[in-house]
Amino acid sequence: MNTLRQQINVSHSFVTCFLDDAIEIPAGTHEYKFSCQIPSNAATSFEGEHGKVRYTVRAVLDRPWKFDQACTIAFTVLQPLDLNHESEKIGQPMKLERSKSFWFWPCISGPMHFSIELPVSGYVSGQKIPITVNLNNASNIPIHAIRSKLVRKVCFISQTPTRKARNEAKTVAKMVTTVTRDKSDQYTQDLVIPATAPTGKCSIISVEYELKVKVKLGGFRSDQEMTIPITIGTVPFGMSPKVEPVSNSSPGFGWSGGMPMPSGVATPLLSMPELPNTPRSPLPYPPAAPPIGFLPPTYQEAMNQSAVNVNDGEPNAIGFQAYIPRYPVYNFGSPLRM
Repeated sequence: MNTLRQQINVSHSFVTCFLDDAIEIPAGTHEYKFSCQIPSNAATSFEGEHGKVRYTVRAVLDRPWKFDQACTIAFTVLQPLDLNHESEKIGQPMKLERSKSFWFWPCISGPMHFSIELPVSGYVSGQKIPITVNLNNASNIPIHAIRSKLVRKVCFISQTPTRKARNEAKTVAKMVTTVTRDKSDQYTQDLVIPATAPTGKCSIISVEYELKVKVKLGGFRSDQEMTIPITIGTVPFGMSPKVEPVSNSSPGFGWSGGMPMPSGVATPLLSMPELPNTPRSPLPYPPAAPPIGFLPPTYQEAMNQSAVNVNDGEPNAIGFQAYIPRYPVYNFGSPLRM
């Protein structure tokens, strides 16, 4: 797949010499400050097998009559996805039902009925997806287990010379519950969402999520599986940060209120989240409600992802610069159920 590269180029010269003039930088630590405005529509950082969205800063030590030395570091850019401002559909309860009968020649079994319920279909990393599975088995086929997994679906799109797409699916979280009473019972699962890229898309990469719940059957029968689309955001229900204009005198990005953003992460400037006076309606499932003044999320490296050396391929590079994108992870209590 061909690579499409879009760059934001900003160049600064900190120490300059002309012709045969020599400038000697004494031994020690020297700091040269600079800033670069990140476009408001910049795509979220992502590292995948077939493509990536990566932001880097590269410093070059220009040495006359010697090989230049360079060092590149990468940082994470996040495009905010506020669940409170998305489609109301993701704030509605979700329920899927299925009935299945089995042939036992020359007869047919009683129905096996099962359903899956979610309070909403929008979540953030660090949150638990509360899954409720109802079983009503009137057949003689045993049910062994319930397996749930959150799957990230990534589509890599090549624009030139022709438009092509390549899809990749990866399980980011999973759990198994053993069924002890397979005739009629209700089972609950709390699937924790790890640090992972939020739902989103740009011109070359799209990221989506699905919750797959599989009922494992015995008697050499095919397992039954149902799928629910899930939206992973950066701001949870009930917390809606306000986007503030960035001052020319404050080139940094982060949460205000004395909680700076961690090194290597950039987003539009956000104020401390506050609970709205009247949550959007209907909102049947606020997460375990954080108090007013709730701290912003921590930013953790993407789960199950290996570090890459952003200096790889750089001649005369200075050091090994490991990089894994960081995504916001919230710390909630136990999830509320329907």
